[in-house]
Amino acid sequence: MSDNVEISTKVIGSLAKKIDDINQANGFNEEDSTDPYIVGLQVDRRLFLAVGELIEAQEELRSGRGITEVYYSKDKNGKDKLEGFGPEVADAIIRLLHLCYRYDIPIGELINEKLAYNATRGYKHGRKF
Repeated sequence: MSDNVEISTKVIGSLAKKIDDINQANGFNEEDSTDPYIVGLQVDRRLFLAVGELIEAQEELRSGRGITEVYYSKDKNGKDKLEGFGPEVADAIIRLLHLCYRYDIPIGELINEKLAYNATRGYKHGRKF
């Protein structure tokens, strides 16, 4: 990869495992199926949960919050809840890492390979924007 910068696949894997452990403790890991149709539905649901977090990030900006603004609200149990564009993007990444962990997708390795390829593609990948 260019500039010899690679993400640590071990760190990404450890983070994904931690996310899965937290989700398991909170009851979010349903039994994964081997039926391709059911797997497709489970993956769709997890993908759209990540999309939902990105929509929430966009709503933070549409509401006039700054891109780096972070604030707290109270959740339904009265606990402080981190809010803002960045925290919502973090939620999306958490959702995607959880999906990758559950389906044995080697996301760290794939990110490194995609970054190496993208570095060879040239200015705006030959497009206008």
